[in-house]
Amino acid sequence: MYVEVNKAAVVSVDGVEDLTSFTVRLHSGCPVELIAESLMSAGAGRLHCDWAAINIEWLRQRTASRSPQCQADFEEMLVYAESKGWMDPGGATVMAQIEQI
Repeated sequence: MYVEVNKAAVVSVDGVEDLTSFTVRLHSGCPVELIAESLMSAGAGRLHCDWAAINIEWLRQRTASRSPQCQADFEEMLVYAESKGWMDPGGATVMAQIEQI
């Protein structure tokens, strides 16, 4: 699964069928300020050092139309992320690696 921020500052979720990794994909050449602003404006999350903290409820809203199995797999992904310390203590955000595309 990945969150993508494109050059037009549009934030979207894709790759939901693969929940073995979670990243934020940034188009090369996008200024960091635009990326940070895009994530915050969309309610998707924020940049945090070399990572992105992504709002879990925002993710749930964008995956709500998926199958019950996909929903269960998503919840398992969150449990795994929490076990690795990749969630904030309140469980509101999950950390994602940032990759340039």
